[in-house]
Amino acid sequence: MTTTPRDTTALLLVAVATLGLALKGIFAKLALATGLTVGALVVLRLGLAWPLFWAGAALRGEGDPRRMSGRDWLHGLGAGLLFLVATLADFTAIDRIGAGPSRIVLFTFPMMVVAINAGLSRRWPRTRDLIAFGISYGGLLLVLAPGASEMPAGFWVGAVWSLIAAMSYAIYLVVGQRIMRRTGSARFTFVANTGAMMGVIVYGLFTLDADAFSVTSRAEAALWLAAIVGFSTVVPMFLLYEGIRRLGAGRVSLISLAGPAVTVGIAWAVLGETLSPLQIAGFGLVLAGVAVLEGLIRPPRRLRGARPVPVHCPGGTGGTGRGTTE
Repeated sequence: MTTTPRDTTALLLVAVATLGLALKGIFAKLALATGLTVGALVVLRLGLAWPLFWAGAALRGEGDPRRMSGRDWLHGLGAGLLFLVATLADFTAIDRIGAGPSRIVLFTFPMMVVAINAGLSRRWPRTRDLIAFGISYGGLLLVLAPGASEMPAGFWVGAVWSLIAAMSYAIYLVVGQRIMRRTGSARFTFVANTGAMMGVIVYGLFTLDADAFSVTSRAEAALWLAAIVGFSTVVPMFLLYEGIRRLGAGRVSLISLAGPAVTVGIAWAVLGETLSPLQIAGFGLVLAGVAVLEGLIRPPRRLRGARPVPVHCPGGTGGTGRGTTE
């Protein structure tokens, strides 16, 4: 296949987006180190990011939510609340177990998407899917089990929070796909963003006080918050949209597989987070399982099932539910 200048530009856009998303956990850990609480970080991140998403969608002339039915509005607002739950659980996991391990656990959400869709359709997953599940969750056991006693206090609680984040995000993608069939992606994204913002306001009013936003250094906290909102939230989403439009979801998914590896590497270099050799092997298995699920690694011909039904996720790639981690 000949690579055109247009393809090269698209590959660069996706690579920058992947880097930005991979750095989200690093920036979050550094922001939390300034004294911000998890709740305050979530409120500030969504509160600053979603108006930028709305502005970007308006500039691109995408969709008119006034044409949506009341039922679609209600479902879209509910999906936004699911995204908020996933974000809260994700940042809690980052705070408890670190950026690297939390990314590895979260990266199993495509398996959950396939399992949920199989349950809703009342059909047993394909053999290839079962192979992918076995590889990924076997790897996840290797990541979580060894050396857990040497991890920070609350390691297992943090691992559970990361699993909650993965499951919430998976449900959000499945629900979002069904709503988008009726409304289109632009309208759904607008309404889901509105639901997330409403949830953030209520959450902030009832659970946070001024102390939650206290920091040791305002300049440092502002720097990491700006990095999370700009480089790791808003910009990557628009770059991924453009990359998918130019390259297709399959090629974007292949590039995005590098994201968790980048997070683990930077977490080691910047935060001093380390994985044992057995945990690194488990991480490799998680990546391999997702690659099998995406069709990027093909099992023997006799084990291949039917072609997967795409799960087009808002704010991420399509494919079999790979998506992107918020």
